Amino acid sequence: MSKKFSQPPLPVTFVQDNSSIHNAIHTRNWLAQHPRLVALDWPTKGADMNPIENVWGYLVCKLTKSRTPEGMPFHARDSKNANQLFDLVSYEWGKLMTDEANRQNPIESMPIRLQSVIDAQGGWTKF
Repeated sequence: MSKKFSQPPLPVTFVQDNSSIHNAIHTRNWLAQHPRLVALDWPTKGADMNPIENVWGYLVCKLTKSRTPEGMPFHARDSKNANQLFDLVSYEWGKLMTDEANRQNPIESMPIRLQSVIDAQGGWTKF
């Protein structure tokens, strides 16, 4: 699948929560071998503030109610192999990202998200 993505020329900063799979020794070793990928520090209980969580939720919803490019109903779990699933996710992601609001709204919601953390005195929020 790595052949399907071009490599960006600059270091890439990304966010991942502290899920056990993200902190597994295999993951940490892999990241150490790829210094162009820089993980942003993220609070242990901060995944709810990550705006991508809303995007993932929307994508999962689409993947469970998807249609093939030919218009046939299709569920992600019907994928026969990783490439077919990758193609389905890419197709739905492409549709999702064609709408400017789907790209901007999660980013622009950050000030509200941060204020909600302050208002909740560091506790859980609706996000």
